[in-house]
Amino acid sequence: MGVKEVGARHAVPLLQIENLSVKYHPDVLAVKGVSLTLAKGEIMGIIGESGSGKSTLALSLTRLIPSSVAEIRGKVLFNRTDLLSLSEKEIIHYRGKKIAYIFQEPGTALNPVLTIHDQIDEVIEIHQGVNGRQAEQRGEFLLREVGIPHPEELMKSYPHQLSGGMKQRIMIAMALACNPSCLVADEPTSQLDVTIQAQILMLLKKIQKEHGISMVFITHDLGIVGQMADRVAVMYAGEIVELGKTEGVLKHPKTFL
Repeated sequence: MGVKEVGARHAVPLLQIENLSVKYHPDVLAVKGVSLTLAKGEIMGIIGESGSGKSTLALSLTRLIPSSVAEIRGKVLFNRTDLLSLSEKEIIHYRGKKIAYIFQEPGTALNPVLTIHDQIDEVIEIHQGVNGRQAEQRGEFLLREVGIPHPEELMKSYPHQLSGGMKQRIMIAMALACNPSCLVADEPTSQLDVTIQAQILMLLKKIQKEHGISMVFITHDLGIVGQMADRVAVMYAGEIVELGKTEGVLKHPKTFL
């Protein structure tokens, strides 16, 4: 049974999740009837302990969980289009281009046998239809935007030659390459030390504000959700047990937060 938010927004949201359930085969219900909305330019924090269903929820938004692994039911409306009703060919238009992901382990998300140049260029060529020097210049611009001062040198590197913080900056640049309307950040700083974590969080907040991007920010850390999110949804055992403005939820929780 969904949790209703007091004073919920009435404007048409960018993203609207309706009664979403995800059941892993053969019979593990990981997400149970979740309903949420995300306004344009808003950061929605999703917080919960390990196993609460946060990452499953994030992956199911664009059907990144194969149907052979799990059954997804409900609706995920993006600008009023139900992503769960689209064909595989149709939903590819939304993955990355409209809704981009930043995952917690950039080392595994990057291809170890390709240079950063090749990986960024590939994303730009696929989603923006440009190549050659034009794609290279776009890649260098994006790397500068995420705080990498000499991108032309870094582009020659392989992932194993870079620090965790640098690899996460590259993943953010690749997410921005498609000019998405929505970013889904799944514990993007959990593998980083405290100093680098703070830098990445500041970077994400800056980019979100400058580009007016909506963001779903997933974390298990109360301090981070307090710093990043406009509203927060608390998940437990696959359900939303509390939902509201971040300050109110953190200061006056109705559950065992």
